Amino acid sequence: MAKPTNLVLILVVAVAIWGVYAAYVSRIESGPQGDPVRAVRVFMNTTTKISTLLWDEHALESLRNDLKAWQEAAKEGEAEMPESLKNYGLNDPSGLFRDERYGKAALTAFSLYHFDSFSADPSHIGENTATVTVSFIPYDFMGIRRTVSKLGAPESPRREEPVTARFQLKKKRHRWYIEDIQGQMTDMIGGFKRLRRYK
Repeated sequence: MAKPTNLVLILVVAVAIWGVYAAYVSRIESGPQGDPVRAVRVFMNTTTKISTLLWDEHALESLRNDLKAWQEAAKEGEAEMPESLKNYGLNDPSGLFRDERYGKAALTAFSLYHFDSFSADPSHIGENTATVTVSFIPYDFMGIRRTVSKLGAPESPRREEPVTARFQLKKKRHRWYIEDIQGQMTDMIGGFKRLRRYK
């Protein structure tokens, strides 16, 4: 009698473990790293938000006002971040990268451009490797056009040629990680990564 009972117990435990594992895999697959294009879009969406806050004066002024209001609320004992600041959605996307230092360097490099939209298209998606091509047309780079315009010089025409980057991803334990970014920004990202090493 003991043997069938043990077999049933083993089967119940195996089914329970499989259920927990399947739920774990399902959470990953529905999250930011469950799909290579989605992982790249999450990174680029954060970069776009940071770019807007850095280079758009109205957005930056709005952020300053929200931060000031939060500081005032904190003086009165309300330390929780207000909804207005949560709406900026500024999460650190470096966890999408195999090497987080490389991710932070990439975030810095992309944020030097002022742009508000991008395209992310899969060039190749295999079982464990993928390439996603991103392109965007910047309004400005490092605020140079804006600064020149403020000095009274005629504003130069906006660059119409897109900046293109090829994101190389690999899958590990059901998660897609960005391993490398090739194209026009490769050298800039490498330079920022080297600078971070000395911090």
